[in-house]
Amino acid sequence: MREILVNGYAYPFIEAEVLENWLGTLSWVSAFSYGVTPEGGLIPLEDRALVETARSRGVAALMVVAPMNAEGAFSNELAKSLLEDPAARSALIEN
Repeated sequence: MREILVNGYAYPFIEAEVLENWLGTLSWVSAFSYGVTPEGGLIPLEDRALVETARSRGVAALMVVAPMNAEGAFSNELAKSLLEDPAARSALIEN
């Protein structure tokens, strides 16, 4: 039988009990979401507890990177500027 792989998205402020109950069903948990700067920098996400809890249960943690600004709002202009600027794309990949 084939292995079934399951990914789940979670905000870093997920309640610990909910996360604990949910992790047994996951292969990965994706922390939602790291924002970006126009220069390709990452806007930090307070996901340490989420990542550490997942890893302690054998669940891999993945980053979600979205065109969100420092205020946490999605920005089409930010996505456009990143996609059109080779230096910003390279910086984002490096970061």
